[in-house]
Amino acid sequence: MSEAVYDTWNGLTFGDNGTDPVKYGLIESDDLDGAEFDGDALTGAFDGEAATRLWASGKQWVERLDLTAAPGADWEDLLDDLRAATARPDVGEFVTHHRNTSYTRFASVVRRTIPRDANAIERGYGEAQIVFASSDPLAYGAATVTSLDDAEVVITSPGWVDSERWKWVVPGPVTNPQISSTVGDSAVLRYVGSISSGHHLVVELFPRGQVPGYYAKVVSTAQLSTYDTIGVGTNAYGSLDGGAAGPDAPQWFPVAPGAQTLLFGCTAGSSGCTFTWRPGFH
Repeated sequence: MSEAVYDTWNGLTFGDNGTDPVKYGLIESDDLDGAEFDGDALTGAFDGEAATRLWASGKQWVERLDLTAAPGADWEDLLDDLRAATARPDVGEFVTHHRNTSYTRFASVVRRTIPRDANAIERGYGEAQIVFASSDPLAYGAATVTSLDDAEVVITSPGWVDSERWKWVVPGPVTNPQISSTVGDSAVLRYVGSISSGHHLVVELFPRGQVPGYYAKVVSTAQLSTYDTIGVGTNAYGSLDGGAAGPDAPQWFPVAPGAQTLLFGCTAGSSGCTFTWRPGFH
């Protein structure tokens, strides 16, 4: 079993992964297991009809890096690569690795300190600090793609807490597709209408408080890889509801720890659908 402890961010490896040369040695990464719970906001609805709860805050941590390269062009390239990887405040996937376990946190860079003193330039050695902030309080396991047709499918999450990161994709032709979960009060999410051949319904859920909180679009096959781009596809949220027997609002549901049953259905046409989900850890 490998003892490697390293993190990956935007194409760079912080630490020793046992394979690549170590350019950014990981000195310390603090407070990744910290959490702050908001006692005033632990309850709330989760069905689209009322404000939802924000049960915990995100966190910040510092990556202290030991930078090593040959003086000259190699050193400058190492610094430029680090600057480029940490130049934008966009949310990305920060993945921690320890032994055979990895967790993904969705985070952004909020501050960085990169050396430029004469000694560092001459020796090809220095220390950098990159401060990250997570966009939600959870860490996540690897994404799992589950295929659904008209049969019930049981998924089992190894997570410790509810995960609100999943994506439902339904290819056309299909009419009134819906997905339901036994989590909670048997939540139902339905699209009312028809999706033509060569098009797809894409519904993606994010943790409460995220912007955007969801994507709900109908896109062509050519647009499927860029559905999350502004202006791509047709907004489908207005066509979502809680099913024929349910309320008007869509019934969002989490992926809970342990076993739960998902069921896909429609009133006409179908080649099934996919449900991509991540287990949640805290």
